[in-house]
Amino acid sequence: QTCALPICPVSTGRTGIYFRDAATDDAPVQRIADSVSTLVPGTQVVFGSTAPPSSAKGQVVFAGFDDEENPTVGGIYLAPLAADPELETLVRIGEAVPDDTGAASPVDTFNRFGEALAFDGRFVSFWGAWGSETRTFTLECPEDGNADVVAACSMSPGMAAKRVRSHFSHAQRSVRNSGIQKPGIEQSRLQIGRAHV
Repeated sequence: QTCALPICPVSTGRTGIYFRDAATDDAPVQRIADSVSTLVPGTQVVFGSTAPPSSAKGQVVFAGFDDEENPTVGGIYLAPLAADPELETLVRIGEAVPDDTGAASPVDTFNRFGEALAFDGRFVSFWGAWGSETRTFTLECPEDGNADVVAACSMSPGMAAKRVRSHFSHAQRSVRNSGIQKPGIEQSRLQIGRAHV
């Protein structure tokens, strides 16, 4: 849910990016960003969700959005491992997608980023999507395999279907235009590794 300070109603769970110095006994947990009070850089909108971070060489990268399901602002951010640091935007929702030559597309802009990031302290790789073409997949309940999944599917049909749909909502929707992007933190140009499904 999108919210703007000072009023931010809490109707869903909150998320955040935190760290702790593992080399120091009883070191406190430190907040980097959260969906309670941290503004999406360049906006007056509080993060609605944050995604698991990747850290290296005293820095952290993470994805954060106003609305995880239908983001309008947000992106991938870099910060030092410090309490409440200033966030640097590496790539944002609405930024031009590089074409096959590496030049910014005049028409295609990112509208989604995946949660998984790879970061080595210099380069960050991420999954990005653009466009509105999608394919829908129907997920069938399994007859064997993970006992919890089989049990959930055998519950009342409406409840089981809702739980399975909710858990697998991202698996059901596949954006046709997507790719792995890999900007270096000291360069502003994205490089593309494109995959079409």
